[in-house]
Amino acid sequence: MRTLFITLIALLLTGCDTPAPEPVTETVEPETAVGETSPGGLALPAGFDAAEQTIQADNLLADVSKIAGDEFEGRGAGSEGDRMARAHLAGRLAQMGYAPFFADDSYEQPVEIVGLTVKDPVDLQFSTADGASVSYSFGDEYMIMAGMQEPGISVKDAEVVFAGYGIQAPEENWDDFKDVDLTGKILLLLNDDPDWDPELFGGDRKLSYGRWDYKYASAARQGAAGAIIIHTTESAGYPWQVVRASNIGEQFELKAGDEARTKFNGWLSWKGSNALAALGGFELGELIESARSRDFRPVPLGVTTSVELAVDVTSKVTANVGGILQGSDPELAKEILVLSAHHDHFGIGEPDETGDTIYNGALDNGVAKAQTL
Repeated sequence: MRTLFITLIALLLTGCDTPAPEPVTETVEPETAVGETSPGGLALPAGFDAAEQTIQADNLLADVSKIAGDEFEGRGAGSEGDRMARAHLAGRLAQMGYAPFFADDSYEQPVEIVGLTVKDPVDLQFSTADGASVSYSFGDEYMIMAGMQEPGISVKDAEVVFAGYGIQAPEENWDDFKDVDLTGKILLLLNDDPDWDPELFGGDRKLSYGRWDYKYASAARQGAAGAIIIHTTESAGYPWQVVRASNIGEQFELKAGDEARTKFNGWLSWKGSNALAALGGFELGELIESARSRDFRPVPLGVTTSVELAVDVTSKVTANVGGILQGSDPELAKEILVLSAHHDHFGIGEPDETGDTIYNGALDNGVAKAQTL
């Protein structure tokens, strides 16, 4: 789950921990007067240079080292390490002069979350009508997560449909689904968004349309039973090992509302995706090329699968962390500038080659928390 924040209001909604540097308390005369401009032509406010000087590599490293330390046990959502990290962040905000942002004069905003753990996942098999099949091992070739907050999930003989990027974006005149009925189908989806044209989806900028959570929700809105994302390191921005580490064990999300949901979601390796397309008589590269067009329509692969999941469902409470610093300008003080970074990570999980089981999360998301502070 990546929805818990350390926010500076500058709002800090959940984030980081390290032997923090001492706050700057003396008044420093700014080198740049009001009205002078930056190289980009923007007016620099009084105090800009002095504030800039407080951002030092040693301070950033100290914050990252602290929050990513073993004492916080990887900051798994709802864990004791998470609680300790939140307390550290609240202390850092207070140290920096930020007042509590939330109700009851608190730096924390409690958030109820639901934990979902797929128990003993088995091989995932796909079959054709003539009896041909391919199967994939959990963790090595595919990952699967519960889409419903229920102890038992069942999908029987659902057809797999390649649905391109799984995007509906009216402002881009883009609809991968057209008028095709995808109720009960398993959608095989490309990661990322169309990025080969600078005029499409912001070019190579990463937009929300390319995120895995958008694709799961998009498939659910079509009535799909499941969504499987094709992994490549280039499109995801991270290797398969990250997909495995982040989707194995307990998964956290907000308590479900009335929104549409798939029964399950998952990832399939590049090699596995090629084999799945070939099982249906297709070449994956050709399918991908066909998806690079506004005229694309979903392609049934002539392949089915069944999924049975036993799921442990738990409830926990974590919190956002927030502080507010009042501005001095009588007009601008009516506005709020929000800076945020998520503070949780993966907690304790599978050991690495050294036997270490703590996922420290220096890059995800210790660095951003330090930058936010």
